[in-house]
Amino acid sequence: MLTLKLFKAAECVGEVTLMQAHESGEEEGWSLDDESVSIFTEILALHDAQLRIAPLHQYESAERRLLAFLHGPERSPIPTPTD
Repeated sequence: MLTLKLFKAAECVGEVTLMQAHESGEEEGWSLDDESVSIFTEILALHDAQLRIAPLHQYESAERRLLAFLHGPERSPIPTPTD
C-alpha cells in the first residue's frame, strides 16, 4: 500500500474504532479486526525501517512536529490521497 494511503487508512480505522467504542460505552474493551491490524503492522514496520537509518536530528524534528500537531487545532496532518 502506498505510504500516504496507508497512513490515511490507519487514521480512518482509528477514528471509526474509537467512535464505535465511545458510542458503545466500551472505551476500554475495544479491538481491531485482522485487516485493521495489518494496516498498523505495515506502519510499525515502516517506522522500524525509518528509525534504523534516520539521524537523531530528523527524529527530533519529527517528534516536535507531531507534538505541535497533537496540541494544535488541526484534525489531521495527513492530506487526502488523490488517485
